Amino acid sequence: MSSTNINSTLNFTSSTVTSPPLPSVFELLAQERLTELVRPCLRQVLKFLHEIRPVSNLLRMLYKYKDEFILIIESIIQWLYLNFYSALIGEHFYGLRRTANNRLRSLIFSVFLPYVKLKLDLLYEQMSMNSNNRNATFYMMLQILPKIQVFIEGVCWLYRLGYAFGRIEYYSPALQLAGVKLTYAKDPSPVIPASTSSSRFFSIVSQVISSGLFLVQFVEWWNNTNAGKQNSTSATVCPPLPSTVRTPSPIGRRQCPLCRQPCNIPTALPGTGFVYCHKCITEYVNRYHQCPTTHQPIGIEMSYPFSDHINASELSIITFLYILIAFIIILPPSELITAGFSIENIFSYFLVESEEISFIRYHIKRISIKCLVHSFLPFGYVLVLLYYCDWSSGVTNVPIDLFTQTSLVFRLILYICLLIPIVTSLIVLRWHLNDCHMHPIVRQLRLFIQTNSQQPEQTWHTVESSINTEFRRYDKFTCGTATSNVRCYVLDSWILKCSLYHVNIAQQSNVRVELVAAHDIHLQETNEEVSLSTQYLNLVVKSYLDGVKPFYIRLRASEYDDLRSKLQTHIENVKNIVVRQSLSDLFVDDFRQHVMRNPKYRLPATHQELDTCIGCLQTNANVKLVKNCDAPNVGQCKTCFCRPMWCLECLGKWFASRQDQARPETWLQSTCPCPSCRSIFCILDISILEF
Repeated sequence: MSSTNINSTLNFTSSTVTSPPLPSVFELLAQERLTELVRPCLRQVLKFLHEIRPVSNLLRMLYKYKDEFILIIESIIQWLYLNFYSALIGEHFYGLRRTANNRLRSLIFSVFLPYVKLKLDLLYEQMSMNSNNRNATFYMMLQILPKIQVFIEGVCWLYRLGYAFGRIEYYSPALQLAGVKLTYAKDPSPVIPASTSSSRFFSIVSQVISSGLFLVQFVEWWNNTNAGKQNSTSATVCPPLPSTVRTPSPIGRRQCPLCRQPCNIPTALPGTGFVYCHKCITEYVNRYHQCPTTHQPIGIEMSYPFSDHINASELSIITFLYILIAFIIILPPSELITAGFSIENIFSYFLVESEEISFIRYHIKRISIKCLVHSFLPFGYVLVLLYYCDWSSGVTNVPIDLFTQTSLVFRLILYICLLIPIVTSLIVLRWHLNDCHMHPIVRQLRLFIQTNSQQPEQTWHTVESSINTEFRRYDKFTCGTATSNVRCYVLDSWILKCSLYHVNIAQQSNVRVELVAAHDIHLQETNEEVSLSTQYLNLVVKSYLDGVKPFYIRLRASEYDDLRSKLQTHIENVKNIVVRQSLSDLFVDDFRQHVMRNPKYRLPATHQELDTCIGCLQTNANVKLVKNCDAPNVGQCKTCFCRPMWCLECLGKWFASRQDQARPETWLQSTCPCPSCRSIFCILDISILEF
């Protein structure tokens, strides 16, 4: 046996226990960027409020001292996150926490110092523009401030490089001065009890703030993009007016050149730069097919009822981005789900029931809430279009013109966007009437009601109670990750599949399970061979009851044996599909053959009945660790005095998990610590119990 491998394994085990894992430099860069978004997002919100109410004295004063107001709001937000999560807002979003919760020092280096830097940058900019001031202070500020900033940035990047190469444990000098390190959070939930109303309120506010950072930043980026386009178009020279055109009086900024009245639904003609009333320019172009000012040929399809800030290309971009956002809301990635940005977490207050406690009620409400939220996404697209309309013509005229002055196809799309949430709301309301009698899940449960003479008045609540009781048991089979939209459960009497808008239910006593397909997914490839791949199996569950539709289960090949042990029926493999065993399963087979050759261990007559294996909790313990490889005091292996607590399969899996996964050829020759007392043993020291 190699003592070097044993010592390295033990050292690795102890190091993982004492020191928490450190995140990668890319995660830290991402959380730093997200944390820095708080200040510009608050500034954008304050700017928006000031623009819609410019005459308000309160908003005017807040906008005048916006930096100080933003400093107060940001300090409150970050202090709440540090108090509840031991992390800043960006750190909590990426599942990180601070090892030492020094709130005051964290606020100083994360909030107040950036505020001082902002003020110094503004002072430097003002002094740079003031060329008349040539005193000593002016010269010193111009010379020293840029050098100090470059020095600080250089030190920060040296810290990042040192952290990336594992030389230091601090990502930035601010973290070291604050006396904290960043590591992964074991539990991202708040430290206050989850049942309190303050926890729920702060959880909802936290999710709104996290999503608002992206939304406000996107609006700011979009406005900046439009401003850049307008600046680029304004830089181009507009075509000069023909000499024959004479205007009897100057035209106001908001006046239509045709009717000389304020523009009603301003409409810009592409390629000309002139804005007219939508009604005036539509009638003129329909009649003359040219611009009334420059006499350029214009088609009627080139005029739009939107404001002059949007055209057809921008409308296409808005539509594409909104579809992308809607797709992320419907199928959120795992990063957003783990951060709490999911429909289940946002509406947890309305769900009330937990899946583990009340499975059926939870999914009845979950499906209804998801259908309602997703149905209102098309209506949100209409609101986005209304945002880009010009509201100077009146609040009631803008929606009317949007649904009357556009093309027929576009109007049809808008009407569908309004019709979808109305129809979905009526359907969901019908589901929950009369004790959820028409809900899709309840309609499935009614198929399993068994009427007999003893209980002639059974309802679907009887089936619900049976499923909820079995789902609370710990020995159920589960496939699918916690963040996936499709999960399958195999209970003692039921087979369940939870998807986005549906829950399939089948009873084990009257189903047939078939293995229909197998697919190999290569996770990592090289030029020579595939170094890592996973086999996925597709099984179809068919019920003998009328009305129960068949459904598919997709799982990894490594979970196939656990599924077979939980099913009451045999899995039919009509196509003779070869199920590939995992490396651990192959090792357990060889492990069993070698252990069978070892000397048996006879239990003493006074020994009590064997306990259940603490690994699988299904079979009785059947192995004992006895040193057979060498003399009692020779070699690395030690004598184990633990009573039999493991079965042979679980001990083999434990043995394989403690080996070098990159060198499976050395597993049979290696050693492993006892799961209980940590005594070192090899494969020769495992004995089968004999009565």
